[in-house]
Amino acid sequence: MPSKTVKIKNYIDLIPNDFARSVAFSLNGKFLAVGTKNDGVLIYNVKDWKIIVKLPHEYAVNAVEWSPDSKYLATGSIHGPIKIWNSDKWKPSQVLDHSKEALNLAWSPNGKILVAGSWGRFDDCPYLDAWKTFDWSKITTEVHRPRYVSFNPDSSLIAIIYKLEGIEILSAPDFTRNTFLDFSDSDKYVAIYRPSWNNDGSLIAASCGDGRIRIWQTSDWSEVITKQLHDYWDDGEYGVSFSPDGKYLLSGGFGEPKLLSTYNWEVIHHFPKGTLADLFDVSWSPDSKYIALILENGKEIEIWEIRD
Repeated sequence: MPSKTVKIKNYIDLIPNDFARSVAFSLNGKFLAVGTKNDGVLIYNVKDWKIIVKLPHEYAVNAVEWSPDSKYLATGSIHGPIKIWNSDKWKPSQVLDHSKEALNLAWSPNGKILVAGSWGRFDDCPYLDAWKTFDWSKITTEVHRPRYVSFNPDSSLIAIIYKLEGIEILSAPDFTRNTFLDFSDSDKYVAIYRPSWNNDGSLIAASCGDGRIRIWQTSDWSEVITKQLHDYWDDGEYGVSFSPDGKYLLSGGFGEPKLLSTYNWEVIHHFPKGTLADLFDVSWSPDSKYIALILENGKEIEIWEIRD
């Protein structure tokens, strides 16, 4: 049963020399990858939080994503190709053609597919980019204007945010439509942000610019709860993220990020607004012990320790 209470403390702050834009723990718990504006990708050793290598990129790195076995790191930038790095020698093993701005990357949990969410006008990014990882051949899809993408834990479904009205749920690996989760009931202009699946895939959560989070159960796609956590735009949502153990849901964006218990969906911790205003990206360690948070100004990465 998820915890009703939690003890949280600011464990350590990492100060990169450049604007941080994306962050991801490796699934073996050994590394933290940080994409930056001008300094490529920084790889931290989680044992001592020291930088062990810098991976060069021509442009600002919006997206970092580890393979399920932590042997490879995919990185995507505001322009140019997506790079696949080998974590043994920290050399690029593949360079994938991708001329659009990568907003995020998603590696299927079974390791077979990599997909990219992109930003741009319809003519610039008409279709979802996806690759088969065994030979890095490109998958042809007719999924229009993807922004954010996320696989469920068994790799059978993909959540695609590609327009303002809602989330497209596709079956994998054929990218056929399964269902659509509607956000069009808002009376305001609503931008929808990164979806997140819980640890067993029974729930999916997403957030939008009117300050709401919404959660559905995937057995019948019925809505579990809609919760207003922030004001419209001034504190609008930037995204939600389930902890790997399924006990918590982090809700962050403009304003004060909050941690919810999945036991009752109540807020159990308010992060200090003075230090965590405008959350830009988040990653949980695989044991759910730590959360890495990037502030909107990108000058600091806060590592918070979570204890039940």
